[in-house]
Amino acid sequence: KCHIGPDHPQVEVYNESMHGIVYSAKIDEMNLDSKDWVAGVDYSAAPTCTTCHQGAAPGEKKTHDIGERLSWNLRAKISQKKNLVRLDNGKQVDVHGEDTSTLPKVGDQYEGSTVKEVLTWQDRRNKMQTVCKACHTNSIVDGHYRILDDLVVLYNDKFARPVSGVMADLKNNGLISPTAFDEWIEWLWWEIWHHEGRRARSGAAMGGPDYAWWHGIYDVAKRVYMEFIPELFETAGENEGWRLLNQYFKPIEGHQWYFDAIAFRPNLEELIAINMQTGDEVARGNYAGFEPSVRHNSPGLEIKGTLTISDSNIPGVGNLIGQNVKMMAVVVSSNNLLYMVSNTNGQLVPWDGNVNGLISLKEITLASTQA
Repeated sequence: KCHIGPDHPQVEVYNESMHGIVYSAKIDEMNLDSKDWVAGVDYSAAPTCTTCHQGAAPGEKKTHDIGERLSWNLRAKISQKKNLVRLDNGKQVDVHGEDTSTLPKVGDQYEGSTVKEVLTWQDRRNKMQTVCKACHTNSIVDGHYRILDDLVVLYNDKFARPVSGVMADLKNNGLISPTAFDEWIEWLWWEIWHHEGRRARSGAAMGGPDYAWWHGIYDVAKRVYMEFIPELFETAGENEGWRLLNQYFKPIEGHQWYFDAIAFRPNLEELIAINMQTGDEVARGNYAGFEPSVRHNSPGLEIKGTLTISDSNIPGVGNLIGQNVKMMAVVVSSNNLLYMVSNTNGQLVPWDGNVNGLISLKEITLASTQA
């Protein structure tokens, strides 16, 4: 009744996994009435939740601590490996981090009590893998954990860390208030890590590919690119938005496609059109509509498309409508630098603003929007 729903769909993940499918098909072979219920000995058809998290296996005792065998914290905004410290007073503490060299040792004083047992994240993983190996070969177990680790690192490094960095800067710079959830961008970040990110990580941990990808990482990526980044510009403004993207997203190789294509798609307000035959400015801003196709052409971008003039009364434009004329589309970037399209290789190159320095380029068709 608890482990279901959009933020922790363990039941749904299990039911779609190979383990859940085999359990449903072979429930009569599960020996569920046996007093002793050791994986690989009393049953081997399929595991249940109890099998992996609490049940006994050759070389591993049963436990009532359902988190003892978990080596990742998959619930947090950014996942970390987790170590377990048990104390004489009956309490236990998860200590996060892959580096185990600073963990307290048995007999040390810690959190107001004496340490009686320490399980590193690797110890906890070994306990789970011992249960896995009651039915699976080493290669299957190692492959599963490689997939899990790779997906968690993908989620952490490509999405969670840069978005978390942006959110911290927005708060520190006073662009969002200290009050939680009073700006829409905070809700988007909540959806990314608390719902979609958790689904992805749980899907990978439990062998549910639909939840790892289509209900997980796909949704994370879609939310970041299509909602979070646009909302960032609404919240912080264009200049600060670009600064944050360049600081937190651009250094990550997996985001380069965004900066090569979508991020450089000109907006109407950023467009200037110049008649290459006369050197005169033809249209600026909302008078001109440009529908470009953008293709990465290392080390620059190739931009082609139709330039639409919305007002035929603009001086010098009326007699050009419907003709193929040599035009120049100049994009004003967020850092106020001017660029033009090169006539030789289609790449964006700096322009000093001197009309006399412009040279003939590929033709861009003018079309009238008026009846």
